[in-house]
Amino acid sequence: MWAGEHCPIEIKGHILRTAFEEAIGDLDEEDQTSGLAIHGKGGSHTRFEMPKPGAPCRRRTSLEGLELNRRTAVLCADGQIAAVLNRQGRLAG
Repeated sequence: MWAGEHCPIEIKGHILRTAFEEAIGDLDEEDQTSGLAIHGKGGSHTRFEMPKPGAPCRRRTSLEGLELNRRTAVLCADGQIAAVLNRQGRLAG
C-alpha cells in the first residue's frame, strides 16, 4: 500500500504516527557524522548514522547555458539535452 500510487500522503502520515513515537536527529561536528534515532511505539529503537552532508554546490549555470536549456527543452527530452551538454563539456550548478 505504501508504494502504491493511490496512497495519499495523509494516509502515509497516519501510518507513521501510528507506528513511531518519535524521531531524533543529531549532528556530531567532531566526527562529521549525522544521525537519526527512531523510537517505535512498541519499544523498538533504530539508529542510522551517515557522513555529514557536504556543502551545497557553489557552481552556477551560466546565462548562456540557461538560455540553451530553455530553447532545447521544447524540442528534446531531458536525457537528450543532458547528453548534448555532456558532449560539449558544459557544467551545470
